[in-house]
Amino acid sequence: MGSAGVSDPIENGAEQKRQIAFLLLVVCIAAILRILVAYHGGIWADESFLLLIIRLPSWGAMFDFLQYHESHPPFFYVLIRLWAAAFGAEDNVLLILPILIGIALVPAVYWCATRMFNPRVALLSSVLTAISPPLIEYSSQLRPYGLLPLL
Repeated sequence: MGSAGVSDPIENGAEQKRQIAFLLLVVCIAAILRILVAYHGGIWADESFLLLIIRLPSWGAMFDFLQYHESHPPFFYVLIRLWAAAFGAEDNVLLILPILIGIALVPAVYWCATRMFNPRVALLSSVLTAISPPLIEYSSQLRPYGLLPLL
């Protein structure tokens, strides 16, 4: 045990391992919740509209359409089109990208909160992010809404 005012590196290392283990548990909970909601909700009309947009014959056609008919910035459409090109354009495959974005938000919140506050606040923030109903819903849709919190 260290003297007063001096922290013990062994205790700090053990505490960091506990925090990382807890964060991994929270990330797993976030993943489970997002997967359950995404694959039990189906694709809505506006999500199927996104599928039509990313399936336009060229990148230029997609950007032209977005410029005149869509109010969202094109970044999510670019990501989802690249995802479709790499992994396939089936609905179930495309849903993986928003789910991953929603899951990535949990450690991102932890990282930011650790730097702004402290590890305890960061863990609480990551738990709240993992179980937040709106964040779960947004990351289970083929819409750009789930990307905004991560950015």
